Amino acid sequence: RCDKDPQTTVFENGKSQMGRFSFEVFRFVKHKNQKMSTVFLHCVTKLCRSDDCPLLLP
Repeated sequence: RCDKDPQTTVFENGKSQMGRFSFEVFRFVKHKNQKMSTVFLHCVTKLCRSDDCPLLLP
């Protein structure tokens, strides 16, 4: 089973070639006046057969 932070919401996982999720982020004080900040994500992916992944689905 995949562990996830309680503040992470998974909208789509395994139903198509795309996964969708959201989570809260922060902004560094030096970027407070900018419209956008860059966030880098490091992900671990798991591959499985479609009939063998029920625990990975939201």
